[in-house]
Amino acid sequence: MFATLAIMKSWKRYFHENVGSLIVINLMLAAVAFLKDMVYAMYFGTTAAADALGLAYFITDTMANGLLAAALGAACVPQFAKLAALGKKERLRRTLRNTTGVVAFSTVLLAAGFVFLGQGMTEWIRPDLTPAEQMMSWNLLLILLPIVVFFPLSAVFASMLQVRGRFNIPAIGPVLFNIVLLVIIAWAYGVRIPQSYGVYVYAFSIVLGGLLMLLLTWYVWWRHRKTMESEAVQVEMEKRGYDRLDASGISKVFVPYLFILISMYSVSFVERYLASQQGTGTISGLNYAYRVSQFPMWVFVAAVSAVVLPSMSKWISLREWTKIRKQMVTSLLWILAVTVPTAILFYTARDPLISLLFLRGSFDYTSLRTTSDMLAGFSLSIIGQGISTIILRFYLALGKMYVPLAIFIVSAAFNIVLDFYFIRIYGSPGLGYGAACGWGINALMLMICLFLTLRSQAKEKGAVTYEQVLGHHSRI
Repeated sequence: MFATLAIMKSWKRYFHENVGSLIVINLMLAAVAFLKDMVYAMYFGTTAAADALGLAYFITDTMANGLLAAALGAACVPQFAKLAALGKKERLRRTLRNTTGVVAFSTVLLAAGFVFLGQGMTEWIRPDLTPAEQMMSWNLLLILLPIVVFFPLSAVFASMLQVRGRFNIPAIGPVLFNIVLLVIIAWAYGVRIPQSYGVYVYAFSIVLGGLLMLLLTWYVWWRHRKTMESEAVQVEMEKRGYDRLDASGISKVFVPYLFILISMYSVSFVERYLASQQGTGTISGLNYAYRVSQFPMWVFVAAVSAVVLPSMSKWISLREWTKIRKQMVTSLLWILAVTVPTAILFYTARDPLISLLFLRGSFDYTSLRTTSDMLAGFSLSIIGQGISTIILRFYLALGKMYVPLAIFIVSAAFNIVLDFYFIRIYGSPGLGYGAACGWGINALMLMICLFLTLRSQAKEKGAVTYEQVLGHHSRI
């Protein structure tokens, strides 16, 4: 009884002090994003124009946001947090400056190279599109290329703000991005711009939203930078020889994490390839089902993981293993408390949910059936996905990425094999069941490795502390 009350008290403190404001902001993000998706569904439905726009955005967003920005955020936060925890302020300032320069140069080069070398990519991914649809998708992709620069740079500035305890501004950036998209697509739909022109209007709104998100994070960092510089005056100038060491600390996490993301997106590419074989509109249905299933990931799991990573990186640098174990157990219990009931709700009430969200305008009953059937499997995948996301933060903070990299590659291969198998049995809904099994295997393997890692640390520091932590939570 007393143990349960103590846990509830610690959860309440954890919620209010760390993730409460982030959950509120993420709820705003989810509301704006779903409202935007509703207008998008009314405007474009599951038409060929929606497929062409979805393909162009999928390629650029995967490259800019899903791979580069995500990997940079995951790699920069631990390194920045360790330097901040150790009081190396001048090294921290120089590391941020060097990282920003390298990212800006590399992403501009990548975008330029894509203009000359990437024209066949849309045809390779969607060979079923007509030549006119291929050309539309390629033109949309060229318009969207600036986000390849905007999103990664925004992730670097957001990482620095998170390390300084400014979690809200990085979370508000995506809200601003989606508000821009919502306003512009609502205007285009309201004045009845034809779909063939509306897709271009929507593409330009994505670029504008990405630019505003970058300016927001940069401006807040620029104001915050003056405080850091005044603090840095009081410390001795660090030797420039540390620049290479600090850059190595970022690349040590960035490269394996990038390959983890590539393994995840290889599954997405296969899912879209298989969906394209199921008829027009299936890819759009897949996109709608996936986005609905990600609601708890955006709102709750993202809030917890955003707070966990910098604090865990700080404690690892200070060798505070007891605090790390307590936070891992608390975070995983919090994730299970959210994802399990949400998965059950989405699975059992998917038809009325999709009807409420999208059934209007160009989104007809055929679109409803396609989207709802695929949501069944994807809704079950969020439990494993949430567990894996939190445990992966532990390994990012620890800086030991080869074990999770191997696990993600194996589970991605498992997922792809199951996608090919299930789609023959269940049709397009089989893609969701493949994802559920893949994430389940991934979470199970990561939990076993986490247990072994914590046990080895407990032996080094004393088994009593470790048993106290697990025993404390096992009485819930």
